[in-house]
Amino acid sequence: MKRVRNRQASPKQRQTPPEKTRPQPPKKRRTLKRKPLLVLLAGSVMLNFIFLILLLIPSEKGTMNETVATVGSEKIDRNTWMNAMEREIGRETLQRLINEKVMEAAAKSYKLNVTEEEVDLELALLTASDRQLTIGNHEESLREQIRANLILEKVLTHDIVIEEKEIQEYYDEHQSLYNVPTSYRTYVIVTETEEEAKQTIEEVKEGSNFELLAKERSIDIQSSNLGGDLGYINTSTELVDEQILKTAKSLEKDELSNPVRLEDGTYAVIRIRDIIEEKNFDFDSVKEQIKRVLAMEQLPLTVRPEVFWKEFKVDWIYQEKK
Repeated sequence: MKRVRNRQASPKQRQTPPEKTRPQPPKKRRTLKRKPLLVLLAGSVMLNFIFLILLLIPSEKGTMNETVATVGSEKIDRNTWMNAMEREIGRETLQRLINEKVMEAAAKSYKLNVTEEEVDLELALLTASDRQLTIGNHEESLREQIRANLILEKVLTHDIVIEEKEIQEYYDEHQSLYNVPTSYRTYVIVTETEEEAKQTIEEVKEGSNFELLAKERSIDIQSSNLGGDLGYINTSTELVDEQILKTAKSLEKDELSNPVRLEDGTYAVIRIRDIIEEKNFDFDSVKEQIKRVLAMEQLPLTVRPEVFWKEFKVDWIYQEKK
């Protein structure tokens, strides 16, 4: 029976969703050996770390000796905190930044560029395949991550030749990947009764924050931990109650639904934060993207951006001393 996410699900069912990847076709060919895509996803995490580090920079009022925490009479100052952060994530963060700069230099050297149309395509494919992809106010940041990943892939595959016949065969076999249905960024609050759902709607209309109410009130544990966020859902999404998708289709952006009875007898209040309209990409639109997919599959598993460091004269604080 389809649910939002079963609040009585087994521990196995409650496992964290897999990392973001591009749409995956049958295992016949596309096994996503494209390791640079994982670099993109790691980059997303690292951006959060960078943000944390920025928070550590002293303000006009703060100093490196400023106390940031106390444990009884023991104090932890800002300098200790920052040094610990650098030890734990500093090397990886700096390495990612260097890799981005190296790839940009390599792309310039090889006369490679990334167009806005290419970024649009990747964003559409990610949206169709990844329910928990976060765009919202962070779209430009996500586009920059996609652009960096495309530069990386183009540099790594610039000298690999793929025949057009093979590209056409791939498109014919996996054409459904390039027919992206309309997707709805959906938030829900699930309650036991219709009365609770109605009360929730009234509170939201009176100014209460939907996401906070979802965390406090929703009985769907996994989505409530995300402020009610179900991610992007569409006609190909599994494990979501049919009534949620049906209601999502009827709502305008930011519109609040009436109480919706789910298959298990609980009720949902639904809000749509974003709508991405259906997109169908013909062969000419995706030919270069497919070529890159197939080229990436030919790369050795060990290939990494660091192989370009010597060529572009990288020197960094963690350099091993000879």
